[in-house]
Amino acid sequence: MQGYLTTSYRIAEQFPLDIMPIAKANSSYFPHRITTKPVPTTTPSDLYSNPIARLTTNAVEELSWSTPRDRLKNKVLKKHTLDEYAEVLLLDEVIGFCFKFVELRARQALGKYSHPDDKITEYIQCVFNDMKGSVEEMVGRFVATTSFFGFLTAEIGWKYNTPGYYGHQRLDCLIPHSPLTTRVKGDKDGLMFVVDKSGQTNKEIPYEKCLHICNNLYENDPYGYGTGARTIGLFKVKRTALANAAVNTTNQAQGIWIVRADTSDTVVITDKFGKPLKGADGREMTASAVENAYQQLQSFDKNHYVVLDKKYEINWQPMPVDSAYSLGILDNIDRRLFMTQSVPYLAANEGVGGFGHSGVASFQATNLDSHISALIASIRDQIIEKVVKPMLVNNFGITAKDGWGKFDIDRSSDDTSALAKAGLLLQGTGAGILSTTDISVINAFRSVLDLPSQTEEDQVAAIQKSVEMQKQQQDITNAIMPPEAQANPEQQTQYP
Repeated sequence: MQGYLTTSYRIAEQFPLDIMPIAKANSSYFPHRITTKPVPTTTPSDLYSNPIARLTTNAVEELSWSTPRDRLKNKVLKKHTLDEYAEVLLLDEVIGFCFKFVELRARQALGKYSHPDDKITEYIQCVFNDMKGSVEEMVGRFVATTSFFGFLTAEIGWKYNTPGYYGHQRLDCLIPHSPLTTRVKGDKDGLMFVVDKSGQTNKEIPYEKCLHICNNLYENDPYGYGTGARTIGLFKVKRTALANAAVNTTNQAQGIWIVRADTSDTVVITDKFGKPLKGADGREMTASAVENAYQQLQSFDKNHYVVLDKKYEINWQPMPVDSAYSLGILDNIDRRLFMTQSVPYLAANEGVGGFGHSGVASFQATNLDSHISALIASIRDQIIEKVVKPMLVNNFGITAKDGWGKFDIDRSSDDTSALAKAGLLLQGTGAGILSTTDISVINAFRSVLDLPSQTEEDQVAAIQKSVEMQKQQQDITNAIMPPEAQANPEQQTQYP
């Protein structure tokens, strides 16, 4: 972004050391004076365990995006493009649902930032709250996009004029780049620039000023491996199946017209008013009866009527179509599309938490969560390294000895694990393994439903109250029953 400062040199240029104000935060901490030496935040090699395999020279070069199949060195298989990924995401309702499902589920996976010093924790959480947009929303978008396209970069925007924190380096925003128009540049030592090609001119952004998340399988590649590659073949088959289903539905509704005509007969060709058409020689134009019937039937879908001589024999033949066959194919394709994104198929049909399928749904959701957790771990590390660390160093002079803090995960809000726990409790009580009168079992189930726990005294009081209510109901019943019914216990049971 224009105007954002990316290094401590540029900060010092704007705020000379002799006149630079030292802003006082809402705590006992004062911002650290910025020296003439830039504070190192990260180097390209910090984010990779080894240099990028495709960067082998000292020259800075741009890496072109290539498909996973290219990287597997299989030149026989057809190549795909990121535009095809985007087409599937835009047009297929299943993939669109999976993308949004992954995004929403990943929002709660980042956790809350914490530091051994509570004042630092409060400061950083305040920065995240004040930034443009929501950090949870951004993380959800990062995970979903990285998973589907294979990678995502986002520019880090800083600001230095926050009221009450003048001179502090604070996070302003995270600006995600479209994978369709983003490339990276570097040399054999690692990545150096993120190239944004969305504008009229290419914009090179220093790599340390960007988050870069990759969905790698087994190879360290800056463009990762997107799950969108698995969907293209299924998407094409699904479109063909939908087209065939539409034709079958039309045939089933309209049937087919069968016209019999004598091949030796000819008919005079007329205009729409019934006037015979004549050729260049002035003679009336004729055609065989079979050809005339064919021409008339071709325009049936448009005009919804045909005009033929009464000597033609016309019959309508219904076409039986097995609709369950087409629906079965489409359902099978949709299941496989869900599988490509690691999203539970039951999430769009009966819900992840359906008690009847809680075991299956929970297992599928666990697979998805494992996939999300791997990407979230990379995002946490980069936010700590590229966002939190510069703020702590430049604003408070904190060193690695003090620690950079971490993100703590609150699993109590995980609906999937809670519903899985409820399913196990139901199975245990149904099988007789757990007692429905055990106060610990009752409280475990109540905790899943966010209800307050009960004590044994509460349980005894509830039983006594239930007995009193039954006694009151019996007294009311006896008051309205006739005396002879009260005297006869067998008749008394007939009354409610």
